Amino acid sequence: MSSKFKQLNGSSMNEFSVYKVSKEWQYNPIIVSDFPAHERETNFRSQLTRCNVDDRIFAHFNRKEKSIHWSSEFENLVPYETLSNKNEILKKFYRDRDKILKKCPPSGDFYSWFEKIFSNVTIYSNGKDYCLIWGIVLRENEKIIIPPPVKISSVAEPIIPIPNDSDNIVLGCTDPKALNYNADANKDDGSCTYEVVTPPPPQVQDSYPWWWLLLLILTGFLFLIGIILSLLYCLAFCWNCPENSALKNFNPVHGAVVENPRPDILPEDPNVIPPYDDNDIELDSLFGGFVMTDVFNIADMSDNDFANFVDDVEIICPSSQFEYRYWDSNEDSKRLQLKIIDETITFDSLKISLKERLERYNPLVWKESLFATASNQSNDLVWSEEIDELPIVDYCKQNNLLLDNQASHLYEIGFDQIFDQYKGSSNIKLAIIDDGFDLNHEDFSSNYKNEYNVLSRNKNVNSSNNRNHGSHVSGLACANANNNIGTIGVASECTLMPIQIQNDNSKFLSSSSIIDAILYAYNNDADVINLSLGLPFGEILHHHGIINCGMDCEKSDFESQHVVEALNEYQNSTIDQSLFWSSIYEKLEQKNIMIIYAAGNDPLPLEIEANHKSRFPIYVSASSPGHQSMEEWTAYPASKIDSLTCVAAPGYCVLSTVPDNNYIRMPGTSMAAPIVAASVALVKSNYPDISNDEIREAFKNSNFNSNDKVSYLWLPAIFDYLNLNHSTS
Repeated sequence: MSSKFKQLNGSSMNEFSVYKVSKEWQYNPIIVSDFPAHERETNFRSQLTRCNVDDRIFAHFNRKEKSIHWSSEFENLVPYETLSNKNEILKKFYRDRDKILKKCPPSGDFYSWFEKIFSNVTIYSNGKDYCLIWGIVLRENEKIIIPPPVKISSVAEPIIPIPNDSDNIVLGCTDPKALNYNADANKDDGSCTYEVVTPPPPQVQDSYPWWWLLLLILTGFLFLIGIILSLLYCLAFCWNCPENSALKNFNPVHGAVVENPRPDILPEDPNVIPPYDDNDIELDSLFGGFVMTDVFNIADMSDNDFANFVDDVEIICPSSQFEYRYWDSNEDSKRLQLKIIDETITFDSLKISLKERLERYNPLVWKESLFATASNQSNDLVWSEEIDELPIVDYCKQNNLLLDNQASHLYEIGFDQIFDQYKGSSNIKLAIIDDGFDLNHEDFSSNYKNEYNVLSRNKNVNSSNNRNHGSHVSGLACANANNNIGTIGVASECTLMPIQIQNDNSKFLSSSSIIDAILYAYNNDADVINLSLGLPFGEILHHHGIINCGMDCEKSDFESQHVVEALNEYQNSTIDQSLFWSSIYEKLEQKNIMIIYAAGNDPLPLEIEANHKSRFPIYVSASSPGHQSMEEWTAYPASKIDSLTCVAAPGYCVLSTVPDNNYIRMPGTSMAAPIVAASVALVKSNYPDISNDEIREAFKNSNFNSNDKVSYLWLPAIFDYLNLNHSTS
């Protein structure tokens, strides 16, 4: 800060005259910007000093007296317009203004402030020197104000004479850097001149050669590809971790990160199937099948917010009395799974309360039921045997079916007659939802994609000696052709999507894991879904003491009045569960995804099961050898053919793949279902725009048996029907 500036603010003023213009100041302040209180005047003045602003521009404005007071080192000041050399004074002002502005950072606030100051000043001069009247007023609201001055025509008169010792003053340029520096001068008169340095013109970079620009673009592209591959690698690494190490709150079933609405009561991540073993399972006191002890599901079937749904459920089911085990916030499958930990609470009374008090959510409430794979894997029905040395059929030899008895199920559906004309497409994804898979089997190769383990929530799909069902089912659908080994799948050229829902801790499959598996297939663009599973009604009836025929049961044993009453009780207790399953099937239908269900291995109407109430799936019964009649032990349709679609396919001792590059025979509707599912995949491969309704009609109207109320799968008839009736959109 200059000494002169200090003097203007209260120190000795021996070198200055004080002036006053009595004409009233027309005050109309301009607010420039906010300024922190603790920096106020000091910071602004220090900035003026840093920019080497000449003291002559300073003046003081006394707002209270509505007049202009200022002090100056110069005497005899009058408005510059009254002087004969006013143009010379004005040029000097402009030269000094430009010098000051150049010394301030052009991007700062102070630069813009000085510009405004120099644009709103009144100039007074004595013919040689000049003084600027402007003024800065710091008001109580801590804003810097620049009042635009008015031009004053009256002559300024000294009102306080201050003696000046002019005899000892030598005027001249006192800046040693100036061209006209005067070493004898003791007071600067503003006459300093400086060498004008003209900056060199900016150098213009020659344009880059085309190959340099191309290399730059290619480098950027490769860098971007590297980032994408790194992200994919990280994601794949997380997916293959043995633990649930995916992103926090990441939902692999729906492929999205979701927010946990109530982390204080809900598990951290969505769609995590709670671990369970056979000790957690009981037979329902009513005829409801095998269920998870004290565990139930509640689904929100409304359009309301899921967070509100959780809050309202918690009011009825406080966390002190219930364990919140599972949650899914997806709009099409919003549901919670809870466990009753208060022994005084019963499920039946709780269900009534939930449905009444949560009416605005249209809630569905059901016990967590358990399923089993739909194959007759008893010791007297499953075996492994050496292949009989029968004469080799030319077709089998050409297509690696090796022996006639290995390919009997393929001959019975006419696969040999359409194999050369109708091929599968790798664009068609066939999802198999089952207990596990040996993806290293020699007959699978690499024709699988989007593998997923629902229980571990990653790609760690596996199998064991106790879990060979999924490998057998997958072989019937997608085992490789033309590899000189093993068997062949009906849709060998389609893409397998293996989804695991069981581990070695339990022989049962939970309904929640099945639902999540279906939703995963839906969100990963499956075209066909196969479910070779169902309720073991024979075992349930046996445990309840309703039948006692063991493995020697006949169809007549399931027609007693006690069995009918028990099955009616089951259907009444699973209405909510049926409604939820049907909502899932409707979601699949909207995306033209066909779902195939094994009808079951008990001679009962297939419509009894809670998940068999919809017209959208194709249900599959097992045909006996020769493919002319139904197996005695298979479930069958009781409804008319136009309400449900039921197809019979070979299900007796069908040869297929099992872990460790082995092959065995298994019976059951579990084996018949993937044959039909693969047939649907084959149809979709050859008719990419076909609808599910057209497929159901084609499978119903080819080789239909009115007595059995089923259509016996015969591929030549299906393709003949479609060639006549399918119309491309």
